[in-house]
Amino acid sequence: MGDIAVGDEDLELTLDESAVQAHLSGLHTHDFDKAHRVYRRDAMLIQPQLGATISGRDNIKAARVAHPERELVKVDVVMGQGALWVAECLFTVGARKVLVVSVLEFCEGQIIREREYTCELGATS
Repeated sequence: MGDIAVGDEDLELTLDESAVQAHLSGLHTHDFDKAHRVYRRDAMLIQPQLGATISGRDNIKAARVAHPERELVKVDVVMGQGALWVAECLFTVGARKVLVVSVLEFCEGQIIREREYTCELGATS
């Protein structure tokens, strides 16, 4: 299993970076309460490739809980500043590897909008 820790040890964490890491950590451990606590109640998850938009923190959480086979394996990149952050992650879904790039927009320290782009990489070994 890949290490969920990201960033430079000398980097001073901002509130938003801490929120991104808490979100990813919760996804990694299937702690969906922790993963979605950082979303505003009126947050939106937009999945352009699927033509899907999920509105509301509880609905976003329910959509992820409905897919327990989706496992966060590795966080490759987390970068951003202020109100805009990007996370590049590797998930497995059954025997498939899926690269997910999430663009996270913050308002008052919480995620207000997430755009999720996916690319299937093939079967796991």
